[in-house]
Amino acid sequence: MTRRARLLGLVATIAVALPAQAQEPQAAIDAAPEATAAACELHVWPAAAMRFSHQGMEDNVRWGTYGGWGTPQDLLMNSKRDGTDVLPENPAELLARAEQATLFAAAPDGSALGLPGHRLVVHDVALTSRGIRGTPGRLATGSAPCYAELVLDTLIFSNEWGNGQNLKSLYRFRDFGTGDTPARSFGAWVQTKLVIEPEDLPAKFDEARAEMRAAFTNNVALFGAAMTTNATTGSTKRGKKK
Repeated sequence: MTRRARLLGLVATIAVALPAQAQEPQAAIDAAPEATAAACELHVWPAAAMRFSHQGMEDNVRWGTYGGWGTPQDLLMNSKRDGTDVLPENPAELLARAEQATLFAAAPDGSALGLPGHRLVVHDVALTSRGIRGTPGRLATGSAPCYAELVLDTLIFSNEWGNGQNLKSLYRFRDFGTGDTPARSFGAWVQTKLVIEPEDLPAKFDEARAEMRAAFTNNVALFGAAMTTNATTGSTKRGKKK
């Protein structure tokens, strides 16, 4: 082969190779949206525990000695503040923090909150209300670039005169997108009606647990619906009922 033929062959090889190399940056650009979506995370925190609230006519309600807040152990054993009733060493607890985390983790992604494609990261620790409200930036460090968070601030088994029993949840949500400050924040109370009554415990604990698990999951959906309505209409209405 002559020198001229070898040169022509080399030029032809370069001409074929250049288009393939030029496509690589475009391929990376095309793949970027998928990579960004995969990097989105929704961090979720449970409440420290479920609390009990009684509001009603004390003479007609078995739980009238409380007049306010109580712990799940108090709720199950009907203990009085004077300590006359003795609690067992390991009392059963409704919607303990670990159980809340399990229920949160059962969701496939953040679709219930309008965040499809956001991978759930469920934490097993609870945050204080003051810590939640006093942290301007992200609550989780070292998280993905695309980030949102949902905190269950307060969880209450409410027994109200004239309004029956409800599971009430106070949620706080913030969406940071890819920034370090929230692009959107929303908080609201939601509640789901319960059939179980305090005086039925602990005899019907298993039934109460199943009902409260379902109510817990329903409250997440109710909060997602309230948040979607707020984003669409700008409504300031706080909370929704089942």
